Amino acid sequence: VQHANYFTLVAWTKLMSGIVGGAVLLLGFIAIGSVTELFDLSGAFFHGKIYGYWATIALALIAPVYALIHFPEPGEIKKDTYDTNRFFSFLVRFVGIPFILIYFVILYAYSIRVLMNFHDWPNGIISWLVIGFSIFGYLIYIFSESYMGEGKFIAPFRKYFPFAVLPQILMLFYAIYLRIAQYDLTMNRYFVVVFGTWLTIISLYYVISKRKLILFIPATLTLISLGISFGPW
Repeated sequence: VQHANYFTLVAWTKLMSGIVGGAVLLLGFIAIGSVTELFDLSGAFFHGKIYGYWATIALALIAPVYALIHFPEPGEIKKDTYDTNRFFSFLVRFVGIPFILIYFVILYAYSIRVLMNFHDWPNGIISWLVIGFSIFGYLIYIFSESYMGEGKFIAPFRKYFPFAVLPQILMLFYAIYLRIAQYDLTMNRYFVVVFGTWLTIISLYYVISKRKLILFIPATLTLISLGISFGPW
C-alpha cells in the first residue's frame, strides 16, 4: 500500500510540475512576443534565441524545482489505505488499460503475420514498439494497484499482462538478433538488448512470484541504468 501511494503521489507531482512548466513557458513566450512587437526589438538576439533560453529556464529549471519542492515526505504517505485520485482512476481504467489492449492486439497481429511469412524479416521498429508499449503497460500496472476495486477489468489486466509481454519479448529478440547478425551491434541495438532483458526479468518475476511487489520495477530499472552507465561494456 505504501509503495503504491508513493508512486501515485510522485506521479501527481510530476504531472503538476509539467503543467506549471508549460504554463510558465507559454506565459513567458507571450510576454517576450509582446515586448518584441511593442518596442520593435526584432534584432538578432530577440529573433529566436531568447525563446530557447526561456524554454530552458521554464522546463529545465522551474518545473523540476517545483517537483522537488512538492515531492511527498515520508510522513505524508498513507500505510494502511490506498490514496486514490479520480483523475488517475479515469486514466487507468478508461485510457491506459484500453489503449494497452489495442497496442498489444496490433503487436500480436503483426507477430502472426511475421510467423505466417517467416522468410520475411520483422520490421526493426517492432523492437522499440514492444519496449515502449510494455513500459507503458507496466506504468499502468503500478498505478492500477490502488484501484483494484473500482473496475472489473483491472484485476484481469494485472493478472495476464506479464504473460502477454513474454511472447512479444521473443519477437523483440528475434528482430534484434537479425539486425545484429546482419549489421553488427550499435548503440541503439545495445539498448534494445538491455531493455529487452529488463522486461524479461520483470515479466518473469510477475508471472512466478506470489508477492508481486511493484517496487521491483523501479528497483531493477535503477540497477540496470547504473550498470550500463559505466564500465567496458
